[in-house]
Amino acid sequence: LMTDSFFAAIAANTSLAIALSNGAVALLVVVAVLAARDAHRIFQGRLLVLLALSVAALEVSSGPGSASLAPAVSMGLELFGALNVALLWLFCLSILEDDFKLRWPNWIGVFVLSLGTIAVLLGTGAETHPVIAAFSAVAPFAAIVHIAWIAVSERGGDLVEPRRRARLWIPAALVVAALVSVLSEEVQDATASSIVRNGLATLPISVVLLWWLVAVDPTRL
Repeated sequence: LMTDSFFAAIAANTSLAIALSNGAVALLVVVAVLAARDAHRIFQGRLLVLLALSVAALEVSSGPGSASLAPAVSMGLELFGALNVALLWLFCLSILEDDFKLRWPNWIGVFVLSLGTIAVLLGTGAETHPVIAAFSAVAPFAAIVHIAWIAVSERGGDLVEPRRRARLWIPAALVVAALVSVLSEEVQDATASSIVRNGLATLPISVVLLWWLVAVDPTRL
């Protein structure tokens, strides 16, 4: 009952939802600009640009102001945003593996991680293929499990100390984001869901990424 009252209270705060959503998008764009400026010459930097912009596109197309978007613009943003899990998967792999290069298994992974969500967005998954719709919900968690397994299982043989530390905080950050995602999806009200998603995950992670990009040598990516 207390939880329901809490969500009902924040659902009524449309101004807070709009502020958090706009703040998240702004920070993600700044992350993309900094990554493009400082690390565009390396593959990981370009991936981070695409990842930040993809998450920003997803927020714009699903946030409080999405109703005012033209249908064509909304669909374009949703399709680009649907790539965020695949881009996150590639980015994490690229900073955890030595001399990472895109190979055919990675392209298959991108296709698998994006197919279900794109099919649902196009209206071909939820109605005629419920299995695809269910798969699109499970795929992000499968990607997180894979990244966590790579990070932890190979930590013992990693001689690069900054990357050894990253092998601990990357899975932790992904687990937190996954839990927040599940929580936000359980909230029926779109305004409350947006506040939970941005207040507990998108904004804090964007701030950390921004601080990291300002402080880190781009070659450490």
